[in-house]
Amino acid sequence: MSPLAVRQASRVPTREELVEKTRDRLLRRGLPRFQMSVLLALTGATGFLASFGMLKLGVESMTLRYPVAVALAYGVFLLLLRLWLKLQRDGWGEAVDFGMDVLENSDFAVSDAPHPMGGGASLARDSGSGLDFSFDLEGAGVLVLLAVLIVAVAALGAALWVLWIAPGLLAEVLVDGLVLAALYRRLRRPQPTWWLTGAVRRTCVPALIVAVLLSGAGALLHQAVPGARSIGAAWKAVSTPDRIRSSASP
Repeated sequence: MSPLAVRQASRVPTREELVEKTRDRLLRRGLPRFQMSVLLALTGATGFLASFGMLKLGVESMTLRYPVAVALAYGVFLLLLRLWLKLQRDGWGEAVDFGMDVLENSDFAVSDAPHPMGGGASLARDSGSGLDFSFDLEGAGVLVLLAVLIVAVAALGAALWVLWIAPGLLAEVLVDGLVLAALYRRLRRPQPTWWLTGAVRRTCVPALIVAVLLSGAGALLHQAVPGARSIGAAWKAVSTPDRIRSSASP
């Protein structure tokens, strides 16, 4: 074998090559977007419970409570990624020993073992039950509706973005958390990157945008209905204006 062929056979794949091949493998077998949707559902539930818990503890300001809830949910999201990585150790057993394999074979192969996770406007409607519903589309009602739309667009947009990048994100987590960690451990060299670095780099901007938008939505809700402590309370206040006015009258 020529020296050039020997060098090519023993060449260690770059991180980018490992991430790309792992991403392809995940798309073929790992259902990365389904797995990410589970993580996002748990993250969203964490944010809701965090906001509810802070409200019960007396944090009534939505402008403060909502971004704090987003920050707590984001922290849980990163913890869930760490748990996901740990669960992959069984399904990606050979990846842990990849550092030695690449020194002996230039071909990148990942175990085929199954994954463990594999101005005076009003709308009114009479229902068949005789219940009346009205929504004030003037003043406070417009602000509440705008705030609700901001919350919905921010949450949905961030979720769709993370789902879109899920194959690459999870591939980076696997490569940095298992493959490169094993490789540099075998070579007795310091690992140049850590899985958390790549995960934060890919997801911190959407999380920050959601936190800022929800804080702004909270400010709008407070301006529209000063006494409201949640989106539901603000919505109720402007969707039943006649009841609110009658209860406020002496």
